[in-house]
Amino acid sequence: FIRTRASYLHFHFHSFAVWSGLVRFTGLAFYWSGSSNWLAMVSGRRGGGGSSSSGGGGSGGGGGGVHEQEKWLHSALQSVKSHSFHMKAALDANALGEALRHASVMLSELRTALLSPGRYYSLFLACCDELRHLSAYVSTLPAGVASYGALYERTQHCGNVVPRLYLLVTVGGNFIASKEAGSKDVLSDLVEMCKGVQHPAKGLFLRSYLLQTARDKLPDVGSPYESGEAGVADAVHFLLDNFAEMNKLWVRMRYQGAAEDAMRREKERGELRELVGKNLTLLSELEGLDVKMYANDVLPKLVEQVLACKDDLAQAYVMDVIVQRFPDEYHKETFPAFLAACKELQPSVDVTRCVSPLLERLAEDYKQAAESGASDVGGEPKEGDTFSSLLTCITEISESREDMPHDKVCDMFGAMMAYAVAVHGASSLAHVDAVLNACHGALTKRLTGGVMKDRKGVEALSRMLKKPLQLADNPVDAIMNLSGLSKLVVLLGGMARRENALVVLRRCVEMGVPIANEEALSKLLSYCDVLLHDMDGSPDLDEEDFAEDQEVVARVVHLLHVDATTPPKEAFAMISTAHAAFSKGGSRRMRYTLVPLAFAALRLARRLRILAYPQKQGDDGEPVASPGAEKGKVGGVSTKKVFGLLHEMASAFWEKCSDQNGAPLALKTFLCAGESALLSGLGAIGEEFLTKAFEVYEESISESQAQYNALALITAALQHVRLGLEKDSLEALLHKATSCSSSLLKKRDQCLAVLRASHLFWQDDVTDPRVVELEAAVASASADQKAEYEGRSVPPITMHATKDGERVMQCLKRALKSAKAAEQQLAGRGGSSSDLYLAALQEYMYFYGKGVSTVNASDVTALVELVAGEENITASARERTFAHIKNLQASGEAAERWAAVAVP
Repeated sequence: FIRTRASYLHFHFHSFAVWSGLVRFTGLAFYWSGSSNWLAMVSGRRGGGGSSSSGGGGSGGGGGGVHEQEKWLHSALQSVKSHSFHMKAALDANALGEALRHASVMLSELRTALLSPGRYYSLFLACCDELRHLSAYVSTLPAGVASYGALYERTQHCGNVVPRLYLLVTVGGNFIASKEAGSKDVLSDLVEMCKGVQHPAKGLFLRSYLLQTARDKLPDVGSPYESGEAGVADAVHFLLDNFAEMNKLWVRMRYQGAAEDAMRREKERGELRELVGKNLTLLSELEGLDVKMYANDVLPKLVEQVLACKDDLAQAYVMDVIVQRFPDEYHKETFPAFLAACKELQPSVDVTRCVSPLLERLAEDYKQAAESGASDVGGEPKEGDTFSSLLTCITEISESREDMPHDKVCDMFGAMMAYAVAVHGASSLAHVDAVLNACHGALTKRLTGGVMKDRKGVEALSRMLKKPLQLADNPVDAIMNLSGLSKLVVLLGGMARRENALVVLRRCVEMGVPIANEEALSKLLSYCDVLLHDMDGSPDLDEEDFAEDQEVVARVVHLLHVDATTPPKEAFAMISTAHAAFSKGGSRRMRYTLVPLAFAALRLARRLRILAYPQKQGDDGEPVASPGAEKGKVGGVSTKKVFGLLHEMASAFWEKCSDQNGAPLALKTFLCAGESALLSGLGAIGEEFLTKAFEVYEESISESQAQYNALALITAALQHVRLGLEKDSLEALLHKATSCSSSLLKKRDQCLAVLRASHLFWQDDVTDPRVVELEAAVASASADQKAEYEGRSVPPITMHATKDGERVMQCLKRALKSAKAAEQQLAGRGGSSSDLYLAALQEYMYFYGKGVSTVNASDVTALVELVAGEENITASARERTFAHIKNLQASGEAAERWAAVAVP
């Protein structure tokens, strides 16, 4: 055949268009009917019929409203339908020349520049669908009709370039299939011929039709069109050349047309991008394309075209298609070149849309390979080098784009982190930390105030920070091993930083994560410091949300292993560290956080107390004192220091939290600490704590009900105080308690408080509470703790069992006096305090039953008669009390004593 270039065959015929049998020349219309023709004068001309054969003008049309567009499309489709009918009739009659003429007239509709890309696509599909019939006929040419070479030449004599090239591609596909000519020569000729259409939209659709026709005729490996002269390299060359031309046409659309239509043109370009991507899809599907060819021939040329066009839409789309279309093994070998190209993209291109999908694909590939047991996955040092190279490339991309938004930076490094986890699995913490630190460096260079303020960036960084917390066994280990976490969390604003900290602490609480060393606690508190004290940018929360946050912090304190297998010295260090951090939070926070910490200190004090007891060495060995116990130190920790810390906490409640109802907390802490100190044999310290409790009561608790409740706590604590105190000190404390009870404002409260205080002076059976404590500790201890506690014995200590009948009787009489006064106060107001007499009777019965000499039967009988005569006492309560006396009178041992009490 004779190869004839389109430029050589660009005949200077008058431009004409055929529509529904009308051939227009300028303003005249000719009607063609067989061998006859007649002339009719018509006015106007159909849009697009007079466009130049090369289609060089315009950007693709699309003018007019929706109605006009639909009207033009409908008219064109009707013309296609009409001429396709005549074409198929001619094919049925084996009139190939007539069929080609009708096909040419039909394809002339594709010369229009009026339709938008979407509607032009509909017209294109209609024409392509009709061309299938022509292609099917040509593929089975009857003998003697024509050779493929002659037919290929004949189609080049069509007057208009657009229909000519569509026919040429159709015949060319069958020319290749016939093998009369090599696919290499025909494809090379066709891709060169298509340069005759330089109108962007028309050229794109024409070349798309070329791809559609040639996709199964490429000289690929295993293809019937592969030969010694044509191979996969020629297929690659064809597709790359076609891609380059299509990309140029696509980019040209941006610059042709009025400036006010720029947005519309960009939208149209977006609609046509799939046409350009077809080339890369076919490239990726070539069987003969291997990694080496891709790395040496394909990717460099693609990157060259992408960078040369300097168009942001084209660059972003093509780079994304490269990532999505080509296999993962290609990307593993070529990612440095690909990422280096990403650095050179236009500043307006969002490189994360190229980089992140690449990293996600590589990560998913490694993950699937690891799950399938592939032996070459995760191996070192190759993968270690790959990770380092990738991280270097990612860092260079972020550095080269100083205006990259914060959220894009986070997304890119987040994808890199996912890659590190997928490749290195359980050993990925070091790699993840490297990514976090690199991300921190990239973000700090972009932040002026040191804190990220844009919403999208904050959200992206928050998402990124949550992922590493799931890699380690628990959040504490993640914070310990990932230094980048603590650096990045500082960049968040107050509210986002608070939410991130709450996620960490709640996860710790849910998992029950043990905190067993001071370093771990210190890093955890530093990471969550936004919850511990006010700082610049701290969120302004309402009281409910604030309380919820602090309660989460308080729960974390219970995770401190101060009474488990943690060395006492380490346990004390943790409590000290937490105390230092919580003390900076102010009174509003301390009332939540210091309470559990005080109880943690009390647990440590109990542990030190037990560890100080002598322990048997073996079944028959003598008890041996713990090292340092005689100096007040156990496990390297002084018990006095623990109580000193408790004193600071209780004082903080009292002095700094007065506006937060801190006095009751201070009183409770002083009482608990005082009792614990006395059990530890520290009499002076215990007395100091109890004295401080009375000071809190006298100076800071003024509301009557609060005073009554506080005295109830003081009385209960003094009930157990019988160890380590001097007798005079104990007497002073007991006297203070009764004095305060009798000084309450309300007579009713006086009566009940004094009745309760009467028990301070009579204890007939005193058991050493340390023995009970030791037994309970051993029973509840874990296996490791039992080794610490078992075999220990409690050393003797001074105990004062009080049995003072005179003081008991004084309290009972004072209570009755207060009851009478309360009755007189309420009488004028219609109230009653008769139940106080019943309460007094019950106390009298208790002490009479215990054998207190100062309480006799006549006293009990007098109260029984008084209660029996009071109408305001609940009958059921009174009857139960009397029934109890009768039961005692009927019992064996107590019957004689209770017989002297008269009961109605």
